[in-house]
Amino acid sequence: MMVEYDGRNLNFSAENFAPGDKVRVTSGPLKGMECELINVSGTRCLAVRLGLAGTATMDLELDTVEKI
Repeated sequence: MMVEYDGRNLNFSAENFAPGDKVRVTSGPLKGMECELINVSGTRCLAVRLGLAGTATMDLELDTVEKI
């Protein structure tokens, strides 16, 4: 039923993500960046990165991050 729902690829993860988790981006242009999750909803998350230049927020797919 889930596969037939809307034709998009379906990704499964054994990891449970929650706000406050430290993660590393595993693919895409931000690969290797480490950040903290501030919101998790469905297959997407909002992450925050605190760096020398200040704070940045990023909207990411959960299948592109791993817990560290």
